[in-house]
Amino acid sequence: MKQMFQILAGLAFGSSVLVWAVQYAYEYRGYMAIGGEYLFAGLAAIVMFWLIGKV
Repeated sequence: MKQMFQILAGLAFGSSVLVWAVQYAYEYRGYMAIGGEYLFAGLAAIVMFWLIGKV
């Protein structure tokens, strides 16, 4: 049960970071592209998963 919560919380946090990062990157670049914001969102999801595991 705890592991399911970790996965869902990580995905929720990572996807919300992705939405923010894509919008920020678009404003910065001026065009849509795939870049480091996807890596940043994946890393945020992994960190959230790890943090919940530590608590």
